[in-house]
Amino acid sequence: MAAEFDTGNSTNRSLLKKQSLVAMIVVFAVIAVLTAILLLRGFLPGRRISNPPGTVGNTAGNLNNGGLFCEYNDVVYFSNPYDDGALYAMASDESDIRFLSSSVPQNLLAGGDYLYYFQTGVECSCTVRKQATENKR
Repeated sequence: MAAEFDTGNSTNRSLLKKQSLVAMIVVFAVIAVLTAILLLRGFLPGRRISNPPGTVGNTAGNLNNGGLFCEYNDVVYFSNPYDDGALYAMASDESDIRFLSSSVPQNLLAGGDYLYYFQTGVECSCTVRKQATENKR
């Protein structure tokens, strides 16, 4: 009879060890996920580009002609077909034409301090600070 009780005790101990191991793994996984979330929340906000509150972009240019042009604050941003689709800007009276980038943009959208677009041949969206794009060609 004593041998039967020992077998039961060892089975219970084995089951308890397995349960405690599973519990420890679950607790460790939860702690790891929470740590990752906290680290990403601290890291990602600094990487996000922010415009002033209330900024509204120009979506009409985004809808017309594949977004090859848009106007914002009396400046027209456009993909120049005479320069292999490079990005240009000009005053709305068609003066002061400026080369901005050799990127070939699509779906141009201007808002706040930034110009947003998809670059042909690249699988991500691009953002350009409008004040930093004063390059002349």
